[in-house]
Amino acid sequence: MAIGPCASDFAWLNKAVAFWQEYDRASRTDLSCSAHLIDDGLYLIDPIRLASEATTALVEQALPRVILLTNGNHSRAAKAYARQCGVYWGQLEIFDLSGASPGEVAIYRRDLEILSFGDAFIHLPGYGFTLLPERYCLNVKQLEIAVQQLRDVPVRLLTFAHGYPVTMKAQERLRELLVS
Repeated sequence: MAIGPCASDFAWLNKAVAFWQEYDRASRTDLSCSAHLIDDGLYLIDPIRLASEATTALVEQALPRVILLTNGNHSRAAKAYARQCGVYWGQLEIFDLSGASPGEVAIYRRDLEILSFGDAFIHLPGYGFTLLPERYCLNVKQLEIAVQQLRDVPVRLLTFAHGYPVTMKAQERLRELLVS
């Protein structure tokens, strides 16, 4: 049985990254995810369910090969997709973002300069693009230190487990946030 929200459709942010999200009543927030097209497979990051017709359209591009979870709270629909995937890190780099949620990481795709976040950063109505609010952090001071490693990482696109992608001036917006 599938668990969690089910998005009705997805959007291609560019030729290599798809995005979908849906509001989750249980957690009272949007759950967002992305799929990176690398070589001949899709790398799903923090996947949520996708309606059957939309899933068919997505996998016409490539089959899921890998599932990456940015932290221990984001299993979401991973088990449903897991039967189709192997484990391969390939062109992705992992940044430890301790202090947010248990096991928190950011996933970076250097060739396209795309940085995908779990809970460490959010981009939601009412909050904007910001660090995870302190009340949800394991250790906000540790998180503030951990995110500084991202300051000089070239970024063109930011994706989130909670919120819409940042597609314009991503590098500038990330640096502004890290300085403040």
